Amino acid sequence: MMIDYKTLVIARERDVFNGNLSSELCLAHSAYQKGHKVSFMLPEDFYIKDNSLHGITRRPNAEIIRSLDDFVDLLGNERHTLTEAKPLRDYDNILFRVAFKNQEEMATMQNALGYLASLRTTNPEIAMINDPSGIILAGSKIYETLVFGELLPRTQVTKDASRLKKVMDEARTEGVKLVGKPLDGMGGASVIPLPWESHSTFAELLVQPLGSDHPIPSIIQEEVRGIDRRLFVLDGEIIGGYGRIPKEGDFRANLSTDGILKQYTPQEIDYELVAKMKDSLERDGLHFVGIDVIGPEKEGTLDNTKLIEINVRCPGGIAELDKIQARELSDRVISSMEELSDNLRLG
Repeated sequence: MMIDYKTLVIARERDVFNGNLSSELCLAHSAYQKGHKVSFMLPEDFYIKDNSLHGITRRPNAEIIRSLDDFVDLLGNERHTLTEAKPLRDYDNILFRVAFKNQEEMATMQNALGYLASLRTTNPEIAMINDPSGIILAGSKIYETLVFGELLPRTQVTKDASRLKKVMDEARTEGVKLVGKPLDGMGGASVIPLPWESHSTFAELLVQPLGSDHPIPSIIQEEVRGIDRRLFVLDGEIIGGYGRIPKEGDFRANLSTDGILKQYTPQEIDYELVAKMKDSLERDGLHFVGIDVIGPEKEGTLDNTKLIEINVRCPGGIAELDKIQARELSDRVISSMEELSDNLRLG
């Protein structure tokens, strides 16, 4: 039986309405092609009316959309979209794809997750990718550090500059190189190699960056050598991935820092890592995630290949990988969402 799914994609305006292809639009168009009635909403556009959660939504104002390019163009032109105020309980599926670039955006994202977590309680039949409570739990890098610590390089979290200096002193004595990054960073932002020289200065800057009036928790990890890859994991299984090469003069390989995408075929160690994560991801409602792994391209082991972090909010690179895999990744995510929706609706 054909089901007319109603699907809501929650994302930033820059990722949907700017006329450029994005991971969010690839997923949304796959849903549209499968017959879903797809709408979009910004994370700041929630409101409550008569004790019911509502949102200001937009959708393409066209009967037939013939291609992904047309889909992108329509949404990039406000005259070709229809704005509606709707109760969110009317949707079968909600796809949450919200990142942040500053503290204000972080606040709107957290508020949105709070709204959705409450909706999840009142309307458990709505399929959400990912579960908002799971995103809240795993959105901080504390999650992978504690839950998957055995799979990470040696990792410490602190906002104490003196403790960090001690860690760096020990690393220099052992000949171990370190990498530092903020606890709430995304897309490679503020990730820096920590030199053995001038380590006191770097320790202070890491936990209290210029312009900050208070210390912030930071992550310190042992550096891992090898190919940096992003693996897409759906329902505990790898469904695709790509390698990333840093641009000249930068050690970060994130696409958001102009890293270069290269084809990558997951190897046995990647499947072994994901197998060890599967039960926890499933338990926490993290159906679709991106995991970052570094290690040798061949002959990887648990000793030389490490999980670096997990993206549970909006793993990027889907548009790039869809070009290589003929839309396979987006289609599989939407099919999985439909299956989840059917299971929840049937109880």
